[in-house]
Amino acid sequence: DLNVLRTNMLYSGLEVAAWNLNRKNNDLKLFEIGKIYTQFNPGEYHEEWRLSLIVTGMKRAESWTEKQQPADFYFLKTVAENILKRCGLKNFTSKEADENIFSYGLSFSYQENSKTLHLVEFGIVKKEFLKQTDVRQPVFYADFHWENIVALAKMNSVQFREIPRFPGVRRDLALLLNNEITFASIENIAKEEGRKLLKSVHLFDVYTDEKLGAAMKSYAVSYFFEDEEKTLTDKDVDKLMTRLMSRYKEELKAEIR
Repeated sequence: DLNVLRTNMLYSGLEVAAWNLNRKNNDLKLFEIGKIYTQFNPGEYHEEWRLSLIVTGMKRAESWTEKQQPADFYFLKTVAENILKRCGLKNFTSKEADENIFSYGLSFSYQENSKTLHLVEFGIVKKEFLKQTDVRQPVFYADFHWENIVALAKMNSVQFREIPRFPGVRRDLALLLNNEITFASIENIAKEEGRKLLKSVHLFDVYTDEKLGAAMKSYAVSYFFEDEEKTLTDKDVDKLMTRLMSRYKEELKAEIR
């Protein structure tokens, strides 16, 4: 029934979501692997494989053991990160997505010498796109550049290492920031400063209140450091955290709480 080449996979995903929602299937996690097409010049087309995800409704099925929670942007972010990690991709960078289909979104990419390979764009679909398919609840969408991911995955070999012999150190930080500052900015600075010692950065609380200011928010962030060759001392970690806080103040205009 289709007589045109699609330039993205969002609409086909929204149509499937709408079909299910109209039949009371409100909690959806859908995927599709297919092709999109781009026209550069008259008669000249580029064909590309993509993987798309659609998430809407509740995160998990109803259960007496836990309260239901609606799917959100951070749920999809975790899924996107896990897919890339399962493909062996770890050293990717993130920035705010340029796609106009998102009210808010992020983009992950991989820097190979001077070339940037796009991996995935994901975020909250704008209401104007939902209205076109008569979807009346929030939808979260991810678009993976599957050919780039497969190409990079082929370059990775399976690696293993011993279980760490030395204990790691966790530090928490509370940052008062402008609403426009994303967690990706905090994470990227941490990765630059932490290098081999920083194993993970985790946002575990977001707080907003009129007392903080209308355009302000508070992020609670945890950092886990580990040295594979020796036990980290408080002095080692304090130096790292001091550099981090200095950059947050200077580059993000953050206030340390």
